[in-house]
Amino acid sequence: MSTIKKVFLEVNALLLANKDSLVADIMPQLMLLMSAKVGGSEVGSTHLKDDQGNVIAVFCYYHKCWELVSDHAYGAKAGTTTGLNSMCKAGVNAWTTQQRKAKSAKEALLTKLTSGELAVEDLAYEQELIERQRNNIVIADNYPRSFGSLQELKDFLANVEQVEVTEEVVKPKRTKKVKTEV
Repeated sequence: MSTIKKVFLEVNALLLANKDSLVADIMPQLMLLMSAKVGGSEVGSTHLKDDQGNVIAVFCYYHKCWELVSDHAYGAKAGTTTGLNSMCKAGVNAWTTQQRKAKSAKEALLTKLTSGELAVEDLAYEQELIERQRNNIVIADNYPRSFGSLQELKDFLANVEQVEVTEEVVKPKRTKKVKTEV
């Protein structure tokens, strides 16, 4: 008997268990096994796309929440499904600052330890404080709206779409001011 590829093991097991069955009888079970589990969806694990394939929201790795790309600035990143970085620009800035400060604080601990300012027993406590500050999520006062869950984001978008459909918003046309000489 030949070796069966790993991807076909479940199909093989189903066929062996149903040797005498008609294909039509086991086809629903086969379709479940053969259908794609993930991919080609407008909802990824870290992003949400509209019907045209445009990214409308991203799960920010730093802030740990869903953010509309219309409200938050995201840097470009080649090679990703969204073409965007996994953190908003504010998150990247805060994360980088925290990493730099943590590194400096850890280096300062060594200096304090060698000079006798810090006791060896207190080293673990000080390191824990540095780690807490490094992992603390910083949110600015003027931080735009964000969503704690994908469902919360979808509910918001559904309400926005209803408003857009039911209400007609008329924006006044801007008129150019022309300087005239008298």
